[in-house]
Amino acid sequence: MYFLHSIIRGLICSAALMLCLGARGQSYGLTGRPSVGPFLDNRMPEAAPTVSGEWSTVPAFPDLYFTNAVGLSSVPGTDRFCVWEREGRVWTFVNVSNTTQKTLMLDLSSQCQGWGDSGLLGLAFHPGFETNRLLFVYYTWVAPGTVAGDPNTRPPHTIAGKYHDRLARFTLDSAGVAVPGSELVLVDQTGNDTWHNGGGLFFHPGNGFLYWTDGDDNNGSNNQVINHNLFSGVFRIDVDQRGGAISHAIVKQPADGVTANYFIPNDNPFVGQPEVLEEFFCLGLRSPHRMTMDPPSGRIFIGDVGQATREEINVIEPGESGLNFQWDHIEGAQGDLTPPFPGLSRRPILDYTHSDGLAVIGGYVYRGSEFAADLGGRYIFGDYVTRTIWAMDESTTPAGKIALTTLPLGDGPNSGLDYTGLSSFGVDQNGELYLCQMSGVGGRIYKLARAGPPAARRPLPTLLSQTGAFADLALLAPAAGLIPYTVNSPLWSDASVKTRWVAVPTNAFITFASTGAWTFPGGAVFVKHFELSTNDTHPALRQRLETRLLVRDTNGTVYGASYKWRADNSDADLVSTTMSEDILITTATGPRTQSWTYPGRQDCLRCHTSAAGGVLGVKTRQLNGDFTYPSNNITDNQLRAWNHIGLFSSPVSEGAIAGFAKLVPVTDANATLEFRVRSYLDVNCAHCHRPGGVVALFDARWDTPLNRQGLINGLVVNDLNLPGARVVVPGEPGKSILLQRANSLAAIKMPPLAKNLMDDAAVAVMSEWIGALTPPPRLEAGTGGFNGGVQFWLVGSK
Repeated sequence: MYFLHSIIRGLICSAALMLCLGARGQSYGLTGRPSVGPFLDNRMPEAAPTVSGEWSTVPAFPDLYFTNAVGLSSVPGTDRFCVWEREGRVWTFVNVSNTTQKTLMLDLSSQCQGWGDSGLLGLAFHPGFETNRLLFVYYTWVAPGTVAGDPNTRPPHTIAGKYHDRLARFTLDSAGVAVPGSELVLVDQTGNDTWHNGGGLFFHPGNGFLYWTDGDDNNGSNNQVINHNLFSGVFRIDVDQRGGAISHAIVKQPADGVTANYFIPNDNPFVGQPEVLEEFFCLGLRSPHRMTMDPPSGRIFIGDVGQATREEINVIEPGESGLNFQWDHIEGAQGDLTPPFPGLSRRPILDYTHSDGLAVIGGYVYRGSEFAADLGGRYIFGDYVTRTIWAMDESTTPAGKIALTTLPLGDGPNSGLDYTGLSSFGVDQNGELYLCQMSGVGGRIYKLARAGPPAARRPLPTLLSQTGAFADLALLAPAAGLIPYTVNSPLWSDASVKTRWVAVPTNAFITFASTGAWTFPGGAVFVKHFELSTNDTHPALRQRLETRLLVRDTNGTVYGASYKWRADNSDADLVSTTMSEDILITTATGPRTQSWTYPGRQDCLRCHTSAAGGVLGVKTRQLNGDFTYPSNNITDNQLRAWNHIGLFSSPVSEGAIAGFAKLVPVTDANATLEFRVRSYLDVNCAHCHRPGGVVALFDARWDTPLNRQGLINGLVVNDLNLPGARVVVPGEPGKSILLQRANSLAAIKMPPLAKNLMDDAAVAVMSEWIGALTPPPRLEAGTGGFNGGVQFWLVGSK
């Protein structure tokens, strides 16, 4: 019945459209609708390939045992692993499965209070470790010889003044063993409790700063406070004390501690505020046991252990700082903070109730090769008590979780309620994932393994030639069912040359909208091909980079797949996880290299957000323009051509097309500066900067009037330590955060993903537009904007 209805509807649409034939006195660019089945004639999966098959955990090093291991890492420049134990010992060993020997790297057991929710919790090697041999650790210090507890006895968790949260540096000798007496203390802070001590620790690969987490010391007075002690937050420091434009000396000491031997990064979010501890990078955390960074995406993930009802995963996106993760006012994703409060209120990306687990253990984004097809680009985490291992699913909002397997219970004795569970994750030099099992008598390090065959579901084609998108790969000739198109204002993609096609299944239709997004049927496939000019004096010389497919699935969402071209252009291979490549470019002054980032499948969803409807560029304001169709060399308005062949569920009046919005490229000198900038923001920013997208204070969508976008004098999340900074400050490009982030390739860059080359034309136009704006006569504060936060509007513009 549905099939018959679709045919009748198509005939009616075609008949109505034929009445308009020749209305413009010219031929149509498309003369007939191509025939194609859904999902490129069912060559692509009907839904995003998910974590398939059955999983298990197996010992990674069957002959090695550790007492309460709480972390592991590869040793830079070597083939060795290191594992640190809660009670203060760090061991190294050769990273091969049959190894039987381990060497003691560092022993803090006489002054490290373990046997409870404390101890040696974090370890990180300095980025220059291979030459300077510097190791940083975060642990619970007590006076030597006063360690309490044992495998059967939990120490008192509250003793005023005894327990110290300590961040320290050690020097290793050439044999990889800590030099006696080499401890250099950076932070020594007196706490009253062995609970909620945090423990995440890493160096940022881009800026070189050291990040660490601490919990609230099981003390409510430490929450939502950034001027007293270094508790309940993420902290960021410069251990290299570079000074100048990078960092400055410590301004304020904590009330109950001593800090030294590092500087404060100049762009920390609370720098310059009176009486603030400037080390704070984010706040509002209860017990952030694990924090890791995913270098390809720049995202920071925090597993924060909950209290009464919920566990949560929090994310710091690239360029963000000053986030307030809401503890102890809100637990989990159950609301937003009510002003006033420090920083920017941020809900967790994922939370779960205590019916699923009782203590979240943050993990890593999987970047290995062994399970890249299933887990590539997914954040893997678990729960300490239930020992469940999950993969995060970001195809939904809020994100969900997919259970993989369960870690075996460690052997007793057990001094606590449960000290035999999952304590941490780690990765080796190749990005492969490992799991730590706690045990008072010796637990093991585990890794994931397949327990059975993958689930029976159509897999993603591993080769571009298998997708059915092209009839001839050598000529890049599309299959007969694909319709070529272009957009008025292209997304910035590092100066690449892009070609686009779409396949809309026969007997299915697009729901047209003159504003906003179109709705596409399940089985529609969008194809975008990327090439890069490799000779600046001969732009026609190009290298094929990748071809991306975006698929509208049967669940109303989308999934993506990218295929990296082989050097001989014979085919392109599926990219399972994010990777980069340096492309050689010939210039008039000599060769240069340009980095290109190939996105993994999970990366696609960071731009193709559910808030934006998944499909980004194919909409009225982007296709309302002329295109010369290669099949007949006829130039026609794309909306007119698509309308003519009956792609829309209801015919569009050709006479109305001229009145629809039409974006312009940022380089269009015939358009106004405002028109060019707002077009650019709509394309490059609006998929996230919109209602339901990222927590931000401006709306980049073209359909939102300028005076309601929160752009002009709009508040910012991160002012980059620029006095008087706003999203756009009329007449002052130097104070306009929009421009500063567009004009950067550092962590604050926007767009944040796969940007390796500056869009100089866009930066120039933005700067000119901002410089030409005149300040408004007066501002008044009010509530409004799409996020309900405080905004500043021109008087009379409400």
